[in-house]
Amino acid sequence: MVKQSYGVWQELRIIRERTGWSSAELSRTSGVSAPYLSQLENGDRWPNATVTKKLAVALKVPVSVLERPVEQKGVA
Repeated sequence: MVKQSYGVWQELRIIRERTGWSSAELSRTSGVSAPYLSQLENGDRWPNATVTKKLAVALKVPVSVLERPVEQKGVA
């Protein structure tokens, strides 16, 4: 699998850190397992709609924030 240069995982980490939460706190609040959350933040997995919604609700942000289009650097 090719990692995207920027994606939901970076938005997720930025928003989580702005809330002052650890990944463990987001995991507990969202119901998304800590290992899966780590994989998302590292760009190793891409969340499905259910997981995206759980994370958005926990972080109190619109789902659209986590579904922003991904831009790949150096790709025309």
